[in-house]
Formats: sequence, structure tokens, C-alpha cells
Amino acid sequence: SSTFHQRVNDVSTSSMYRRRSSTKLLSGKTHFSYKELECMRKAFVRDYPQGWVNLYQFQQVFSAFFPFNRDACDYARHLLRSCDTDRDGVLNFDDFAQALSVFRRGTDAEKLSLLFRVYDVNGDGVITRNEMAEVLESVLEIKQIAEETTNLAVSSSEWTSSSSKNSETERRRRLSCLSSEYVSELFGLFEVADAGTITCDEFLEKANKDRNIHSCVFSTLDFSFGENIQI
Repeated sequence: SSTFHQRVNDVSTSSMYRRRSSTKLLSGKTHFSYKELECMRKAFVRDYPQGWVNLYQFQQVFSAFFPFNRDACDYARHLLRSCDTDRDGVLNFDDFAQALSVFRRGTDAEKLSLLFRVYDVNGDGVITRNEMAEVLESVLEIKQIAEETTNLAVSSSEWTSSSSKNSETERRRRLSCLSSEYVSELFGLFEVADAGTITCDEFLEKANKDRNIHSCVFSTLDFSFGENIQI
């Protein structure tokens, strides 16, 4: 009996040391302190005892901040994919903490890297026009063509009044047209040919140097979303 309890204690001690070591490593990869991460981990395990968040759960969290919009789930899918570092379809605590670190305290470079991953839908290291259009449609659905689309000279009041009169098909068509315009504008700023793609290096370099590009790409993701997550 004493041998059994000793083994249990050894396993518990080993698990504790592994967790502490993992938290220290994670602290070096984020802008959170060891103490903050330990508190976050406890809350994460409390809310998600399985140790990870799947797409449905992530969509529920994300949509809670956009209750007026039925299409928030589509963009949540892109966001989860970009934060899923090991590409297993779920967010474990490390994924979650690193993503939240970027949202809450990330540098411009870190946020731009996240934005690139959002647009790089298939994860091949480049952004195509179709990929950018797909993501932008989900963004425009959430924002209902609000302030972020002023560069396209489309007022939110105009969209609101017209969308209520149009069918779903017409609404989708307009979203597609608007996202295509935005893509053409953005690819033009990147000086990319019609059949071309944007690499990660090009994305980061030009977004850092050109304030117009910087403003455009940052307008597609509201980083204040991270401040609303209580954990």
C-alpha cells in the first residue's frame, strides 16, 4: 500500500514539475508572466477539462461578442485555424495563451504574422486572391460593411438600408463584389500581378513600410476582441 501511494505521489510530483516547466517555456513565448499563465491555465482547465477548445466551442465564445450577427462563426473558423499551431483542429492551452498574448499585448510584427496566417487559408505560405476574398467576405459579414470599409467608399447606412431590401442571394453577391474590390485594392498596394501571390516576407515587409497597407490589413481584424475574453 505504501508503495502504491509512493508511486501516486511520484506521478503527481512529476506532473507538477512538467507543468511548471511548460509554463516557464510558454512565458518565454508570450507577453504573460508565469503567475498570469498559471492563473489562466487553471481557468482554462476549469472551463475546458478536456484540455482543448474545439471549433464549435470557439465559435460559441466568438459569437457571444457578435450576438447580432449570424455569420460570426465563419470568421471564427479562420481565426481558430490561424491560432492552431499544431494544426490538429483544436486549441490547446498553449495555442490559446499564445494567441491571446498577440491579441492583448502583441507587437505590430506579431499581429501582422497572425494576420498573414488568417489570410493563408491552406497554409502553403502564400496568400492568393481567392484566399483573401474568402476571408474578407467573412469579415464583411461580421462588420456589416461598417467603418473598416470606408476605403471602398461604401457607407454603412447605405448598406443597411439596401441589405434589408435584398434577397440573401443579392446580399451574397454584393459581399462578393465588395470583397473582390478590397482584394484588388490591397493587391494593388502590394504591387502584385493579377495571377500573383503574396508571400509572408512580402506581407510583413510592405505592411511595415507602407502605412496604407498597414491600415488596410489591420482594419480586417479587431484585436480588441482579446480584451473581452475573461480568463
